[in-house]
Amino acid sequence: MTVRTVPYSDEILDEIRRGNSNVASALGANIHLGYWNDEKNPDLSFEGFQQASERLNTEVFRHIDLSQPCRILDVGCGYGGTISDLNRRGNNLQLVGLNVDPNQIARACTEVKPLARNSNTMEFLVGDACELQFSPNSFDYVLAIECIGCFPSRKRFFKQAYRVLKPEGKLIFTDLFFAGDLNSAAGLLALSYKHWFAFRQNRGRTTLPFTEARALRLLKGLGFSGLSTRDINRKTLPTYEFVRRLSHDSNGGLEALDRGCRLLELARERNYVIAKIIEARKI
Repeated sequence: MTVRTVPYSDEILDEIRRGNSNVASALGANIHLGYWNDEKNPDLSFEGFQQASERLNTEVFRHIDLSQPCRILDVGCGYGGTISDLNRRGNNLQLVGLNVDPNQIARACTEVKPLARNSNTMEFLVGDACELQFSPNSFDYVLAIECIGCFPSRKRFFKQAYRVLKPEGKLIFTDLFFAGDLNSAAGLLALSYKHWFAFRQNRGRTTLPFTEARALRLLKGLGFSGLSTRDINRKTLPTYEFVRRLSHDSNGGLEALDRGCRLLELARERNYVIAKIIEARKI
């Protein structure tokens, strides 16, 4: 297994180790986009962003029946924020977090795992999303929140998710998608060149987002059914203004995160890419 880390995660952990309480409170649990009900007048305080990031969890959890005992795999679990949120909301849950970065898993084990409650169990493992080391038909839900773009192959991950899901189990994920036309692709490439930033580097090659149609074709071809999508783009845009402020206050300590967010903000304001939640059910 090749360990692939994203620069902004290392930056966040470095800032936390330096005692940056603002970064710890804002990004020490969830490291994904926030979701604002009122995106035109967002609360961009640290507390407001914490609530917004948990609100994105809530939007994902709408697809999960937490009234029943179940086993949930959170792939790309980061520092364990989503697992922690599930632990607070549900009972008799078997929660497993997976991440390729040992540093992120170490924080999750230290900060989240000891807080198991409500007859829940929590486990955090280092592992590759495209080579899941779990038995077939072993999870009721597989989650992947804002991380699939960092995997070597979306298709291989979808195939692995299908294998480990129980019959009628669900894959639920958030991702960024091309709007679906050549103008969007050309505009995104131009922004990438202008800002000297690529969405992801994989063995020296830049990988850009899928179109939604391509992702749905892949899922259907692997045997998923009941496919549904929901556009959450506008509700998440205030994240970027918050990150700019946090980066400024950190005196350059979050440079990679700030650079990436600036590009994504431009791309999404111009509708080159769109953030969506997708649910797919295993037949």
